[in-house]
Amino acid sequence: MKVFLRVPTNGHVDRELTRWLMWLERFDTSMGQHVDADIHYSNFGPAEARNEITEAFLDTDCTHLWMVDRDVVPPRNLSLLAHDKPIVCGLYKGYKGGAKAFWQVYMPHPTKAGAWTALEVSRLPPGNPVRVPAAGAGCMLIRRDMLEGVKEPFFYSRAPNGKLVGEDMNFCRDREAWLDKEYVCSHYRDVNLNDLESQ
Repeated sequence: MKVFLRVPTNGHVDRELTRWLMWLERFDTSMGQHVDADIHYSNFGPAEARNEITEAFLDTDCTHLWMVDRDVVPPRNLSLLAHDKPIVCGLYKGYKGGAKAFWQVYMPHPTKAGAWTALEVSRLPPGNPVRVPAAGAGCMLIRRDMLEGVKEPFFYSRAPNGKLVGEDMNFCRDREAWLDKEYVCSHYRDVNLNDLESQ
């Protein structure tokens, strides 16, 4: 396994993620993994940064693309790399205001066509990893064959009105996505979202 890890950003990188990247540089890679890690800056936002990163990845001989958002911090282990799945995501929370956070795991909305709704992690089947309809791209490992031959752009899709929309859920829509329920990442805004009550 040869991993191309990039942090898409158009701003600063959280200090805890910086510490994780320093840990990764020191980590013993004797398990046979090679991780090429770097930060990718794009003025055009995260979806376009993901497209640029994907193009750069496809120009390498790496077997997997691992994207970690600038405010998401994986645990200090590489167990996510142990899964031989097309797409496998770490688990982290999102936040849309208020005092509650929600896990970034989604299913199609039961009544609104083309929309997504949060999927309750407690209702996922046993086992690890588990297949999910979609998960956030904040900690997403993608096997090379999921991207080869795909027409650009990789992380946008076109809404019925012709507008380009992104990015996480629509990327997973026609692909096999898995969730590692034990690879729990922290997601930092002004506070660690793991410290907020779940919905």
